[in-house]
Amino acid sequence: MGSNAIVTVLGFLIVFTIVDLTMNKGNLESYDNTFSYSKHVTSRDIARNSIQVALRKIDTDTALGPGSFPVTGSLNGGTFNVAGTIVNDSTINLVAVGTFMDSNYNIKTTLVRHHIPFDSSYLKAALGIHPSPLGVFNMNGSKDTVDGRDHDLTGRLLPLNPPVAGIQMSTTTDSVVVAGGIGVGDVLGSPPLKVDPTVPDPDTSASRYKMIADFYYTNSKKGKDSLILNTTWGSPTHPVIVYCDGADVANFKMNNCTGWGILVVDGGLTLQSNVTWTGLVISFSKTTGIVVNVGQSNYSTIIGGVIMGGLAPGSSYTLGGNTSILYSSAALRMAQQIETPYVYEIRSWYEGYF
Repeated sequence: MGSNAIVTVLGFLIVFTIVDLTMNKGNLESYDNTFSYSKHVTSRDIARNSIQVALRKIDTDTALGPGSFPVTGSLNGGTFNVAGTIVNDSTINLVAVGTFMDSNYNIKTTLVRHHIPFDSSYLKAALGIHPSPLGVFNMNGSKDTVDGRDHDLTGRLLPLNPPVAGIQMSTTTDSVVVAGGIGVGDVLGSPPLKVDPTVPDPDTSASRYKMIADFYYTNSKKGKDSLILNTTWGSPTHPVIVYCDGADVANFKMNNCTGWGILVVDGGLTLQSNVTWTGLVISFSKTTGIVVNVGQSNYSTIIGGVIMGGLAPGSSYTLGGNTSILYSSAALRMAQQIETPYVYEIRSWYEGYF
């Protein structure tokens, strides 16, 4: 019996040892699998994040070249290397390798970079009116003009270039309001008045300009007008973005000002006198009616195009004081070419172990 007991005990010990070894082996394999997955995830995240690091670096390069790459560095306890191939002046191929310990993760992508454009629909008319129903439209100056014929950057007529519509609005009802507020010969274009339900709503895109504006103005006077005097913004060779943030309740007045590029006004806009803007003018509001008074008392000129946007019904527009809106495809192209921060469009993206 004693021998049998010893044999039995030894048998249990052997069984327990085998079970323990098996469990330890399973734990080690589980640990290895978990640690391998952790290395995989970390190297993958490093590779993905390195693409963003590389884009931030080359954003400062107006022209990409061999000297822009490789982009290397350290992230999350590992390293990365991003190589680049220049396909053309806007398209690049990137190959990113994220390394963590002995794990390497690869990403291959083709990207196209460009500046933020504005809606090409803005090019359809000298003046586009989106809010509907339109409240009031008046052209009460003796020489007020909205001209859809093409002009150069100085406002000189280009008679051989095709014209666009003079004024474009969303509905037939709004066209009746506009027609009732103009005189004979006040609006030129092909046609002078055009109904187009696709008139763009810049409220959907104008906020992007707020983040990248070269000049930013606020009005904290709780509804009182803000006056901007004797100011020049940009130049024909260096157009800029000017953003006036009226928080939907304020009116910005400009006097003796000149600008090139894109003027965005959240709220009301009044060009009092001697104002010339070359490019695109956007006046919009999310909640209140817009009041746009172009040329209250003296000559003011917009060379390019104007768009009234937002969702607010009852917006009004008054043109007075011998003021002109002259369509200019050259001025709008200039405004489109403003060097805003780059955006990247992904044409292809592959990742993994290869």
